[in-house]
Amino acid sequence: MFRSIVAGTAVLLALSATRPTLSTPLAAISTRPVPLNPADPSQSRVGRLQYRGGIEIAAVVPSFGGLSDVRILDQGRQLVAVSDCGTAFVARLRYDASGTLVGADEGRIFPLLGPGGAALQDGEEDAESLALTPDQALVVGFEQRHRLWRYPPGRGPFGLPPDPLQAPPGTAALEPNQGFEATLALEDGRLVALSEAPTGRPRSAAGWIERGAVWEAFDLPLVYAEDVPQEPFRPTALALLPGGDVVVEERRYPPVAVRLRRIPRASLEAGRDLEGVELARFAPPMTVDNLEGLDIAPGPDGASRLYLLSDDNNCAKGGHRHGASSQRTLLLTFTLGD
Repeated sequence: MFRSIVAGTAVLLALSATRPTLSTPLAAISTRPVPLNPADPSQSRVGRLQYRGGIEIAAVVPSFGGLSDVRILDQGRQLVAVSDCGTAFVARLRYDASGTLVGADEGRIFPLLGPGGAALQDGEEDAESLALTPDQALVVGFEQRHRLWRYPPGRGPFGLPPDPLQAPPGTAALEPNQGFEATLALEDGRLVALSEAPTGRPRSAAGWIERGAVWEAFDLPLVYAEDVPQEPFRPTALALLPGGDVVVEERRYPPVAVRLRRIPRASLEAGRDLEGVELARFAPPMTVDNLEGLDIAPGPDGASRLYLLSDDNNCAKGGHRHGASSQRTLLLTFTLGD
């Protein structure tokens, strides 16, 4: 059984007077540790990654779930995520004495603001990606209505209304469910964005990188596995390694599997030779689900860690909840070997 780690009603984030509130506050979250491989609990490595613990997170309120991307702050202690249902989820992460991730508490959930502090309208809720800029602003990429909004720092995460950013050219032609699946801020503040959609070239997805005030397009080659040649791994998240290389999280469904691709920074800047190298691949019987979120950030010991977050596709949108989902909200963390 899940071990309850937040009792009673969680306090919502301090908000401005214009900010909308949820009709059902997040009352409690529960977590339980998960092994890297339930079929082999002794397994502690996958590819070039060393497992440093993982948890399954659950809550019984309709507003929880659908977490699409994540950023980890405060040396591994604060999780900030965005949801398909136009909300943000914030929690504190807990580690044991060895630095293994064992739980989360102090969960808070609240709606994302629109420009001017307005509530999001129907069709605006689908937040798919999250970038943290050098000045601590948060940039959210949406699909359905494809757009990028920059939330300035102050009043906690997402405490101030966003400023709309200029979207890359051609995004209006993307299908509604193929928008800004992944966004990343580079060290100099420039943004990188990826769609999971094919471009005009077969077997590739659309990507963009900022060059000053101009977006330049590039094609990310998709990877097809021999066991499922008809379904590629599609990009779902981006993160930055120390030194500047980029890691792309890529998901295949069906059947579910996830891979991590490391792309040299020089290749990204040139917009070519983006095949990169595979760091790890996750597939059953390993602990894997609809992994859509990724961050690389200092952990509690100061060393860089990879944090992977899954979307359970089970939050309420427009008063409707998809229904009971077999997917889970997982947070898995790893260190990268040589």
